[in-house]
Amino acid sequence: MGLPVQKVPEYFCELPLSGLKVKFRPFLVGEQKTLLLMQESEEQALIFDAVQTLVKEVTFGEISDAGKLPMADLEYLFLQIRMKSIGESTKLNLICTQEECEATNPLELDLNDVKIDTSNIPDKEVELSEELGVIMKFPTADLQKYADEDENDAFINILKSSIDTIYDAEDTYDTKDYADREMDEFLNSLSLQQVEKMGEFLNDTPTLSHVLKYTCVKCKSKNSVMLKGLENFF
Repeated sequence: MGLPVQKVPEYFCELPLSGLKVKFRPFLVGEQKTLLLMQESEEQALIFDAVQTLVKEVTFGEISDAGKLPMADLEYLFLQIRMKSIGESTKLNLICTQEECEATNPLELDLNDVKIDTSNIPDKEVELSEELGVIMKFPTADLQKYADEDENDAFINILKSSIDTIYDAEDTYDTKDYADREMDEFLNSLSLQQVEKMGEFLNDTPTLSHVLKYTCVKCKSKNSVMLKGLENFF
């Protein structure tokens, strides 16, 4: 007789930007080891490569390419999986923001309080002139590969990849039908103000974040810190 094998529980969640409904299971022992190794890494690209691999496994293959999800959706999904696998709270050590203090504050964060605010989602249509405009799409998780690049290069690459269609007075152009070189030519033909308008869409795209307020254990000053990105919620 073989050893008993525990049935893995299944959960469901709805991703906030795409509206996709996803079935998932908790991490298993071996996968949690991978998670621990991720926590020790300082390279964002490596962290997100591991996240994408884990997400594919725990969603029963439903999310075969997590890199195609909007970044906020992947962050949200990973947080739900983490909560069901490890627990609904995480311990943090935050440094007091007062320069004369800088004491370490051990805190516990309830991960149920971490949300993605979808109340002010930016308009995907960005008018660049009376006859020219673009339809944007939310930055996808695979664009994290640009995280370690020069800041300006990373911005241009993410911006270019987040343009879904271009339109003018005559036609509409699906960017996936055009070479990278042609997209570069299009961006280089724009004014700084037009590029900034598209950049505003990226800046206003919802992300996984939480404002944590606490009183310093040493100097008793009031602190407020914005936590963003998966690395703060492992």
